[in-house]
Amino acid sequence: MVQEKISWRSFWNGPKGTDGPISKAWNVRSWPTIYVLDSKGVIRSKGVHEKQLDEAVDDLLAEMANEGARSK
Repeated sequence: MVQEKISWRSFWNGPKGTDGPISKAWNVRSWPTIYVLDSKGVIRSKGVHEKQLDEAVDDLLAEMANEGARSK
């Protein structure tokens, strides 16, 4: 992670690739599979790319901002 300058959470599925424990637990059948998780770790979107990915992240950020405003 240091060598490749990866600053985000990343998981290795083991030497079996798509037959590894993470892909089996999350029902991943192809690479890359993108999951968008909320602040509680709940999967909110799966398999989104490009504009849909941007929209999914923007929606979650808006929700977080609204939750922050309500808690004040």
